Amino acid sequence: MVSFTALKESMAELMGTLAELKESMAGLMGTPTEGGTAQVTVGTTAAQLGPGEIRMVTIRADKNNAGTVYVGFDSSVSASTGFPLTPGDTIDIVIDDLGKIWLVADQTGQKAYLIWVR
Repeated sequence: MVSFTALKESMAELMGTLAELKESMAGLMGTPTEGGTAQVTVGTTAAQLGPGEIRMVTIRADKNNAGTVYVGFDSSVSASTGFPLTPGDTIDIVIDDLGKIWLVADQTGQKAYLIWVR
């Protein structure tokens, strides 16, 4: 059986490790210094978003879209391989280059909104 004192010491050690990890991650990620936004029109042919060095991007399908926008990581993205964004849906992606993201839709003229940080 574990004593209360031993459990308390283990918890304190764990909390210290978590604090160190948090500090390390903050140093790795840093504070975003700038960002940007864009509105893109998505059609039935896969289109690359970038290039552009980023840390994270949020992509939102326009709430008035008639179709679905699909998100992938190469030009082969399709309705069967991409991540679907129905009207109003959002996805957050942590990635180092906007050019690694591709969009395609099941109908022409669909809109997507982007916001990213560097």
